[in-house]
Amino acid sequence: MKLALIIAIYDRHDLERITLSRFKDQSKKFGFEIIVAGSEGNISKAIAKGCHYIEVPNNPLSNKHNALIKKHKS
Repeated sequence: MKLALIIAIYDRHDLERITLSRFKDQSKKFGFEIIVAGSEGNISKAIAKGCHYIEVPNNPLSNKHNALIKKHKS
């Protein structure tokens, strides 16, 4: 079983950049993958650079979380 950090992002760009940067550093050290679900097109994709990224509509939010879990299982 692979360990992964799954994160849904939307509209808090500065905080998302800082958080993902720190998680990326930890990922290199401990060997887990980061999967990010965004819904703002190229903006979200750029923030998640270096992570596995999927584009999922933000409404309903539960679909975004379900897509993250499905991506991790595949």
